[in-house]
Amino acid sequence: MDDGFAEYVAHRQLRLCRMAYLLTRDWGTAEDVVQTALARAWLAWRRIEGNPDPYVYRIIVNTHTSWWRRRWRGEVPAETLPETADPRDAAAEVDDQAALWSASGR
Repeated sequence: MDDGFAEYVAHRQLRLCRMAYLLTRDWGTAEDVVQTALARAWLAWRRIEGNPDPYVYRIIVNTHTSWWRRRWRGEVPAETLPETADPRDAAAEVDDQAALWSASGR
């Protein structure tokens, strides 16, 4: 017993995917976001009163935001390795810090 959920999905899926595409700019990701959002909406379907669109749209936005935050944006491979630090620079920095602490302590 789906209480109209299947009918809602049949009528709104394309519209929901278009909305998700505006967020993701990728049809595959948009379809994944909508599928996840509809699974979450199905779990709460009996509690939704009135028009379910605002509730489902909010789930889509929240799902996209969550996925976007988790996406790894770390290192990007480079053709050449970056310069490495000179170990003498680190020793000089430690000496400078020691001199600074000594001077500030006087």
